[in-house]
Amino acid sequence: MTVLCGLRIEKGQLMEVQRRIAEDERVFGIYDVTGEFDSMVLARVRNRAHLDDLSKTILSSEGIIRTVTHVVLNTVKQDGVGIP
Repeated sequence: MTVLCGLRIEKGQLMEVQRRIAEDERVFGIYDVTGEFDSMVLARVRNRAHLDDLSKTILSSEGIIRTVTHVVLNTVKQDGVGIP
């Protein structure tokens, strides 16, 4: 399963939290974003138990105030092509 996680991070801890999350093998993307969240994390998990572990360990670690996790139900389009 692919999941997208919005993170609200304590002021002054953004870089440290992102570095820590980046070390997890399930995580394949971390982005600074505008809007309600400070960072978005993209991860792939094997099953619900794997997602539960990700949520209870990495995504609830020190410096993270709030998370909102979305599970991808269907991939309409995914490729590596960007603006030429």
